[in-house]
Amino acid sequence: MYLRTTSSSGSHSYFHKKKPHPRHSQEWGFFIKCMLPTTDQTRCNRLLGMETRACSGCVLGDRICLRRVDGGEAVSTLTFKQRIEHECVVESAITPTLYKAAVSFVEDSGRWEPNYELGHNVKRFWETQQPHSFRELACFRQESGELWQAKPENSQVNLQKSAQRLGQALGRPVEKSEVRGLLRIHPEHSVFRKYETPVGAGSKPYLPPVTAGIWRQVARRYGVDCPAEVTLAALVGLGGDDAVAPGFWDWVAANPEISILFTEGGKKVLAALSLGYAAIGFYGFRAYQAHDPILKTKIAPRLMPEVQRFIQPGRRAYAYIAFDQDEKAETRQNVEQGRAVFAGLLTTAGCDVRLVLWDGSLGKGIDDFIAAQGANAFEQLIDQARPSVQHERARQRAWARQKRANDHQAWLGQVATLAGLPEDADRMAIAKAFRDRARLSGTVEMGHFPKLTLPAAGDRQLIVLDGSKMTRKTSVGLRSVVEEGQQRGWCGVIFAPTRQLATNLAYELDMLTIDQYLALPPENRPANVWLTACPESAHKLWSISVNFVGFDEANECIPRLQSGELGNHPELARQAIKELVSNADVVVLAQDSIYRPTIAAAQRWGSFDSTQVKVLRRQRPKTEMEIALYLDHADDGEAWDGTAWELATKANNAFYTWFMGIENAVSSGQTVIIPSGSEGKARTIHRVLRGLHPDRKGHPIDGKYTPHQVRAEFAKNPTPFASNHDLAWLPISPAFNSGISIEGTYFDQQFEYARAFETASSISQRGERNRDAIRGEKIKRRNVYIASRGLATMPDPAVFATDYWRSLLAGDPNTDAINLAQQMGCAEIASRLGQASADDWLDLPEFLAIQAQETYFKVEFLHMEWENNGWEIKEMICDPKAAETWSQAFYEATQDLIVQKGRTLAKAKGKKQAGDEPAGAIEATKHHKWELQQKLGDYPGLNHPEWIESWVIDSRTSGLFELRVRSLVCIAHEQPTLWAEIARQHALNAIARAGQHDTADLPCTAREFAIAQLLKGAPGVYSVIKGQLTDWTNKDLIIAQAAAWAREHSVSLAAASSSHQRIHGLQFTSKTPLIKCFHKLLQMVGIDGVSNGKITTGDGTRVLQYRLVKAIDIEAKIAAKLADNCDRTHSLQRQRKRIETDSEVFNALDQVLKQRVRDLTPSWDVITVKVIEKDGMSRTSVGIRSLTEVLDDPDLQASVQDIKGLIHLAQESGAKAFHHLRQIIKPLYPDLWRAALVTSA
Repeated sequence: MYLRTTSSSGSHSYFHKKKPHPRHSQEWGFFIKCMLPTTDQTRCNRLLGMETRACSGCVLGDRICLRRVDGGEAVSTLTFKQRIEHECVVESAITPTLYKAAVSFVEDSGRWEPNYELGHNVKRFWETQQPHSFRELACFRQESGELWQAKPENSQVNLQKSAQRLGQALGRPVEKSEVRGLLRIHPEHSVFRKYETPVGAGSKPYLPPVTAGIWRQVARRYGVDCPAEVTLAALVGLGGDDAVAPGFWDWVAANPEISILFTEGGKKVLAALSLGYAAIGFYGFRAYQAHDPILKTKIAPRLMPEVQRFIQPGRRAYAYIAFDQDEKAETRQNVEQGRAVFAGLLTTAGCDVRLVLWDGSLGKGIDDFIAAQGANAFEQLIDQARPSVQHERARQRAWARQKRANDHQAWLGQVATLAGLPEDADRMAIAKAFRDRARLSGTVEMGHFPKLTLPAAGDRQLIVLDGSKMTRKTSVGLRSVVEEGQQRGWCGVIFAPTRQLATNLAYELDMLTIDQYLALPPENRPANVWLTACPESAHKLWSISVNFVGFDEANECIPRLQSGELGNHPELARQAIKELVSNADVVVLAQDSIYRPTIAAAQRWGSFDSTQVKVLRRQRPKTEMEIALYLDHADDGEAWDGTAWELATKANNAFYTWFMGIENAVSSGQTVIIPSGSEGKARTIHRVLRGLHPDRKGHPIDGKYTPHQVRAEFAKNPTPFASNHDLAWLPISPAFNSGISIEGTYFDQQFEYARAFETASSISQRGERNRDAIRGEKIKRRNVYIASRGLATMPDPAVFATDYWRSLLAGDPNTDAINLAQQMGCAEIASRLGQASADDWLDLPEFLAIQAQETYFKVEFLHMEWENNGWEIKEMICDPKAAETWSQAFYEATQDLIVQKGRTLAKAKGKKQAGDEPAGAIEATKHHKWELQQKLGDYPGLNHPEWIESWVIDSRTSGLFELRVRSLVCIAHEQPTLWAEIARQHALNAIARAGQHDTADLPCTAREFAIAQLLKGAPGVYSVIKGQLTDWTNKDLIIAQAAAWAREHSVSLAAASSSHQRIHGLQFTSKTPLIKCFHKLLQMVGIDGVSNGKITTGDGTRVLQYRLVKAIDIEAKIAAKLADNCDRTHSLQRQRKRIETDSEVFNALDQVLKQRVRDLTPSWDVITVKVIEKDGMSRTSVGIRSLTEVLDDPDLQASVQDIKGLIHLAQESGAKAFHHLRQIIKPLYPDLWRAALVTSA
């Protein structure tokens, strides 16, 4: 392999002078005939010691053009070692002694020494599959002697970058497998690897060996004492300044006065060390971040341990970052982002970071800059290093983050005290204390539950099955009870949380559901029946006497009984279950990690003493599983990489990174199961995947929109469902959080989505429905995303205590009903209401406190459970480009779903559903339309999709509920009689249910009425509603009064809120700004306030002015988004639609509501009469004396018979007497008066 050339002087050389090639510029003035393969152009460069390039105008590209040198001659006969030495010492300004200490050479003598040095696998029969020949390596060594990086004499082709360059040139994607072939045709697109790193060594910083002279130079620069042995070695002549002195980097780490300069590349480190700067190098500007070897994504951002030891808190010196100044704009932008990431990590660790920036034309790296500009110029560059604008803002955010951290630590101390721990306890310790308090303690046996044995005749028993998933609570424990009970001729019922899960349980245990049983003709119903039911259907069991009652997933069933969240007949269902439990011989509670209050409630209802309670606890054997945890750190309020605030992406990169795993799995042909805590999110994910993979199938399973037949098929036998339908992905919603088991190994991967307001138990239950996610036969990793957006960062610590929830429930909603029942003379019902309200929610405060604990400490609860299972947990970090890649697809899918739902609901015909639950999606839509018609009558907007989207579908906005509350507040102020009638109907509803009477419809929901009952007394709210208060400032007296009122009634407002808002805790605290309190109150009636800027008052004070949001405000926002080339304006357009139609929608709601109250009044009058006739107590004396007694003693109870007698006497005396009687009696006893009139007529 040679060049056939002759020098002009006649001496031996490699080439001779030729005329310039016509296609080349003046700089490229000569060409030669090259006998090397065209792909070895870089080897030509090394042999000739100069820059060359292939000539595109030459036949087959076999000529190499040379850069002109002085005198027209190109001379180079340097060896590889000489060229490396020249490159380091001359071109990078590295001290020769340091160069010799840090750089060594490994030459290939025919035994592949360079390959072994790099850790490459040299196969035994390498003659047939020859490894790449590096010829010789220039090795940059660590202080420990390990190889950090090597520069080869004969470089390898970088297949990936060459493929990119070829793809750009050819205009098509190029696979790696065809790169080598194409490079033979297009050698000009070859890209070579400049450096090699040891295989499997990972990303490590460069900490080279230093000489004693360099050590003492660094010590002098920072005024730090040099170790005695280093000084002594120089004095006694033990190698002098040129000797390598070990322990330099330990000395740097131990002296925080020493500033550290971080750069990229080995030569730059050595160049800075040569000037006395303690420099540490990386492979590249992102090389400090580790990667997950399986998902190929970055793990949680943190400094690698090798760097962390230099960044102790309290390091008083600067940390300089001096990355390369590249020419390409794209590379420069990437470097800036990587620098910002690193600066953020260093700032978080407590460093005072300085960025070293210079003009790239003065040198790309710091070694180029030092060689070209000199040591003095570099020292000036270091002195001029200042925080950049971005970094200064990052520092400000770091300060804010530190303040939040301090606030959070103080908050955590309060929670720790509440948990009975020291104030400095961490989150994990607090979560453990909460868990131990809520759950059972004692010995847990490893293995499965045995068959259960029923007690002897006449004995009663409460059996608790507390076992983790796959311990056969149902398949062995409950089944054995059913089989023995059937042999004894018993009757039994087992409750599951939902109707679908009850259906699945009936299929598994070969039982009937309650609906199947009631559908049979009475003569065909079995005498000894065993049924499954959901708690909502318990009232259908009044006619059945059972010996056995079971609760599968008892932690879900019993709290729902106490909270009243049970379909259309919560009181009847609760009373029926309490009767069943009290009369049963055996009660079984089955649950993974059962709560203590769950057992306490069942024990109290069934009157079981402690000797009758039997607890069995089981734990399944540990398995191998890895948890990839994606956490949405939404509360940070900043980008993951520390970029500037206005540049920080506000999208949920953690979620989109998690979704990328799903997309990669589906794209590679794998099957994926997606347990989701949100029906809407499951549907959106399905729609996005369907758009990306139209050739593959998926099917979301939820309790609302999935067709009834499909849902029933899945619930009945979930294991073969996916394979039967050939599904590539299967999202499962919260409707199947428990009660089903998917066996087998159909799915390749599992990705779990958890909502912010879910508890740890709910997430765990749903995630382990697929049993392979426990066993780990095929699925080796569970990818879990946990959202936190919307969840308060630091709620009032009281929400974790039972007393807080007891205070919320103490304002019993039955109070009005009890008072009215007493007025009606129904003392027994009043007593029953009082006793029921106390017993029904006796354990509910504990349940709610546990839910709050598991919601806010869900990550810690899950960590404890997973670690107990023996699983490895790895917290992942988001890909910074994930949101950019996927957010638009999700946005479009979300908008498509909203449009589809709006169009479907607009076309639907309203029809009330027959049972407690809709039979399917169509029936649910018809029922939803019927509900809207009950509220709005024949309002035209109900048939327009755009109106439906704006007011009903878009979940992120307030809608009809708030306007109904606004209407009730207006009624309370403007029509007190009508308001009293609404209050009477709600109280009568509770009375009638307590007395087991039929009831009529209500004009509004209990929650709407409760909130309006509170807000009618809120200062300023009614004034804003009526337009009497059009603008206000943060200093107005009415604002302070409203805030004081809100704080005073904060517990009642929280109690009237929905469940997830209750978990938020007290929404109006002393820390809540006054103006925010007022605006929160306005939002509860569907009114939004907006800042109108600052104004100057009469005394010269500058205050913030506020007013109602107008359509023009929304139009300005839309215009601003469009100006920024952002087309995501759908929600704003819907908000504008709501503002434009607010008045007419309110008027329609208001008119229908008032008319509905009047229409329902006769029905409630009839109910009043029936209740009084059955449960009221009549007075024996009727006459004027009775009237006098009532007036003289208001506490004396009257009856409808008393009032009827008075009316009869008054009518006999004439119209004037009747009018006088009405003026006296009606205000005192309005309900008795109305009932008496109805019955008299």
